[in-house]
Amino acid sequence: MFLEWTPSRLGRLLTGSARWRLLVESDRVVVIVSGQQYHIAPEKLPSFEIKRRLLWSELVWPASAGVRFGGLWNLHAPTLHRAVDDLLKRFRCHRFDSYYAKLSQWLKEVDHALATADEKHRWLTHENQQALLGSKPTLEVSVAALKELLETPEVRAHLNDGYAQAGLDIERWKSDWAGTWEQRNKLHTQLELRDCRELFDKVESKPLTDEQAKAVVCFDNRVQVVASAGSGKTSTMVAKAIYAMHRGIVSPTSIVMLAYNKDAAAELQARANASLERLGKPSVEISAMTFHSLGLKIIGSATGSTPHVPAWARKEHLALATLAEIVDDLKDKSPAFRTRWDIFRLVFGRHLPLSHKDKLFDTTNSDGEGKLVTLKGEEVASQEECIIANWLFYNGVEYLYEREYEHPTATSEHRQYFPDFFYPDLNLYHEHFALDEEGQPPEQFKKYLDGVAWKRQLHRHKGTQLIETLSHQVRNGEAFTHLARELTVRGIELDPNPDRPIPFNGLEPIKHADLLGLIRTFITHFKSNCYTEQDLMTRLAEMDSGAFKYRFDMFVDLLIPVVKKWNEALAAENGIDFEDMINKAAEYLEAGHRSPYDLVMADEYQDASRARARLCRALVSQPNKFLFAVGDDWQSINRFAGADVSVMTGFKPWYGHGQVLRLETTFRCPQAICDVSSRFVSKNPAQFKKKRKLCNGSHRASLSGYTGRAPK
Repeated sequence: MFLEWTPSRLGRLLTGSARWRLLVESDRVVVIVSGQQYHIAPEKLPSFEIKRRLLWSELVWPASAGVRFGGLWNLHAPTLHRAVDDLLKRFRCHRFDSYYAKLSQWLKEVDHALATADEKHRWLTHENQQALLGSKPTLEVSVAALKELLETPEVRAHLNDGYAQAGLDIERWKSDWAGTWEQRNKLHTQLELRDCRELFDKVESKPLTDEQAKAVVCFDNRVQVVASAGSGKTSTMVAKAIYAMHRGIVSPTSIVMLAYNKDAAAELQARANASLERLGKPSVEISAMTFHSLGLKIIGSATGSTPHVPAWARKEHLALATLAEIVDDLKDKSPAFRTRWDIFRLVFGRHLPLSHKDKLFDTTNSDGEGKLVTLKGEEVASQEECIIANWLFYNGVEYLYEREYEHPTATSEHRQYFPDFFYPDLNLYHEHFALDEEGQPPEQFKKYLDGVAWKRQLHRHKGTQLIETLSHQVRNGEAFTHLARELTVRGIELDPNPDRPIPFNGLEPIKHADLLGLIRTFITHFKSNCYTEQDLMTRLAEMDSGAFKYRFDMFVDLLIPVVKKWNEALAAENGIDFEDMINKAAEYLEAGHRSPYDLVMADEYQDASRARARLCRALVSQPNKFLFAVGDDWQSINRFAGADVSVMTGFKPWYGHGQVLRLETTFRCPQAICDVSSRFVSKNPAQFKKKRKLCNGSHRASLSGYTGRAPK
């Protein structure tokens, strides 16, 4: 159905207009001029003009490059005006309705979600919020344009009594929803503190503090509680589990409390049982277990067979004996491995500080004692010189440390010159300079470059042979390649011998057993942190340029074949070790095996390894699951066993989101001790800042202003 207008024959003749037709259809205006069609969408109609002349009206549409067509009898122009105006009004109302329908439908979904959460006494979780934001439709118009459309007379008349509500809904649409829902959850917390007060007073032997109760009520998908020592972490975990049952958030069988070791798991289990009995629910059981036990359970469920842990992987002395066999076998089969093992143990096993630090030429040994002694027994001036001397001794190179220069150099202002090393068989001097890759010494070495220049000039002037090594060359290994080349081309034959007798006053090499122990510890770290060989290579490449990278490269060259043989030994017995229990369980969950728990609670989370954190993440990766991690980064003590406190201090990045709460009220020590210890630990910038407070017995929230739940 459409209406049509055309110019009169006389009008076209007098105005010189081309032949045209104008059709007003239900959703557009169509103009046909000399066979060319122009479609004018309703939103473009405001630019369409009907200009009244003396007898005839002229139609102008600038959007089509200024198309003008006239000859419309003035008596017909009003009906065209009305038709175009009616089309524009219909369009505006229809357009507003289409946008508003999307907007209001989504707001109804939000209101329904909030009403459901209120009715069920639920936290509006991150997953809830993301689902709502994900379903929020995209409007093809800005809020400002929608408000402008709302204010047009035709839309106001069209809405009638619904006009005011539409204005409110548009304002709500552009709300800060994250802030709105955060405030809703705060109100929910206050109401739950009041409504569940009796439960919070009875669940443990003493009433929960406000901090503890708020942590219990905060039931977001990922929650971390940073707890001070003695602040009642265990009480909070037990109360959280029982509150989840009380509100029907999860069933008792879908709750697990994870502990670092068997004793801690037993304590959690005993505390949970005592609380359930105190509340008259002795038949209900909440599981507490170690990460390893849970790993075995998941692997058994996923594969239908509980894995075997060989005795040598369970007991440390047997593990070290197995490693000794592995290393001996590698040494027998690979002369290159034997050489790397021996030279690391004798020469490179001890650490060097970063070269750009004050201790570039530290004169203390790795044990912090006041002198540095080489394998040969000399006392040397720096750790780098000690490593060079030990390399020479290991290779059977005859040298003298700081032998007096063959020409007198002493003056009234300077003592005689003593070069670092002298090779008597070659009549060759060797200076080791504290210079970085840019040829610069440490800042504290005043006028050091003047001394370097003087020594070089002296040798040139006297005609004595000099070779050099630099600090950065020791750290990247170039110094030893350079030394080997310079010595061998002059006729020295290197004779590596790890069994060369060491003088009674010489430095004792790293014991074979101690290096095995280091390897064992590193295997634990390697697996606990889910590393691959490529990960180690990447980390080596990213190390500070002043680090002793050559030493780390050498250690990794020893480690990787040992790890492979360790894993082969496990596979030969169809077995796994403790680290595999956690890693393999995480792998099965990540591959789609369903997690058996809806609420996962991790105790002493500061001592979690990356593997444990990975398992936690996998356990709650499916929708509608909850993680509650409790720990104190100030009490992290299991770094030796692969713990990585960064999974706690980096909780949100690790899990993608989360609530981080605090328990700062302690029941354990006086305030003065809290203050002193807090100042001490806070010196470490990587630690969370805490305000530890002594409990004074007054901990209940004041809720007198609340008379009921938030209105729906």
